[in-house]
Amino acid sequence: MKSNALPKKIAVLMGGPGSERDVSLATGRGVSKALHSLGVVVIDVDTGLMKSNALPKKIAVLMGGPGSERDVSLATGRGVSKALRSLGVVVIDVDVRDENFPLPKDVDLAFITIHGTFGEDGQLQKILEDRGIPYTGDGVEESRTAFDKILSKEKFQRHSVVTPEWEVIEVGQRPKIPVPLVVKPSRQGSTVGVVIVKNQSELEWSAPKNSGAAGGEAVASGLHRWRRNRKKSE
Repeated sequence: MKSNALPKKIAVLMGGPGSERDVSLATGRGVSKALHSLGVVVIDVDTGLMKSNALPKKIAVLMGGPGSERDVSLATGRGVSKALRSLGVVVIDVDVRDENFPLPKDVDLAFITIHGTFGEDGQLQKILEDRGIPYTGDGVEESRTAFDKILSKEKFQRHSVVTPEWEVIEVGQRPKIPVPLVVKPSRQGSTVGVVIVKNQSELEWSAPKNSGAAGGEAVASGLHRWRRNRKKSE
């Protein structure tokens, strides 16, 4: 490790099939959290779920959720549930409506199929970790950062990742970035609230609409400079 620098990506192996599985999971989560705080990309690997490439025996499929993408999340969950059953897995379908959803303690894995708010923003991940249930997808901090457009943009810039020019706008505020641009709620999933603004007249309704949908904030990303920079690089 040159200059005492940490590796950029670290896999934390935790759990295992032995009698000390619980304490190993707790240790692994602690190490993972510490590495995250140092800016390392961490991959949490529960080795207890990897024996002979076998699927977990009992999987809870978490679907629905309280957010605006509930319907598509239910459809996704049913599809995943059907596929897992075809592989001989014992599947428990869980319709999540709030943070107090029931979940049997003997499940081997929670398969998250909830789109958008609550399912992808770290909230559900935190609940599952507190309950000691392994789950699919990224961890709490990764989910929170990836879901929040402001946090993501800031991280891109800190690590010199090329990203379109952007700014945060509040309710009723007009972006300073020249059109064309994209306005996106800062904390919504998929394409919820996305508006492509092609001319000045469209700004009158796109900014207030999207800012409100994000709970007061939206992110405006410019397209003109992005396209121009892409042409130069090509």
